[in-house]
Amino acid sequence: MFISNNIRSCVIDRINDLSIEQHAEFAAVKISDQNIVIISFYRSPKGNFDIFLERLESALEFITLNHKNRVVLCGDFNIDVNVYNSKLNQFLNILEQFDFHYINNLPTRFNACLDNILTNYKDNEYTYEIIEPCLSDHKAISFVCNYETDKSELPNRKWPRKISYNNLSKFVNLLSDIDWYSILIYESAVLNFNHMLIS
Repeated sequence: MFISNNIRSCVIDRINDLSIEQHAEFAAVKISDQNIVIISFYRSPKGNFDIFLERLESALEFITLNHKNRVVLCGDFNIDVNVYNSKLNQFLNILEQFDFHYINNLPTRFNACLDNILTNYKDNEYTYEIIEPCLSDHKAISFVCNYETDKSELPNRKWPRKISYNNLSKFVNLLSDIDWYSILIYESAVLNFNHMLIS
């Protein structure tokens, strides 16, 4: 997560400490001059769904009891909100319990809506749109809410995702196994990306 130097913020360690790789990965900050908490989230499709629900519930409970803020929890949940099943029902029950809702039901990866923003903002307090970043097989969600920041100078802060040596080695090996010359055949990045997906 990157925080601009013109925004005062602080890390919420209690939320970040809930992270378990693959199951529920959090990066949380509070915008100090406003009543806004921003949480970036990832859940792998290979993750344990029950662990995910337990950690999500713990995070929302902590935020609602201790911060009394507006919350924007965004990321790849790997739950298609357009396919109703028992897992989606459990997910929605947790959101309802804390007076949160998801904002998007448009596809973000092929025909599935896997990426979303969970929030306690009211519908008339924000706007959003789906955008094509051409950097991933997932589309991005732009979320705009109205708030003002203190413009005093602060250093840039970065909180990188914790990556294990083992996973990094696997990633590098997978990249080295790809024949990039057979994939990068077009001048357009979008065409090359689409070609890679169907190859």
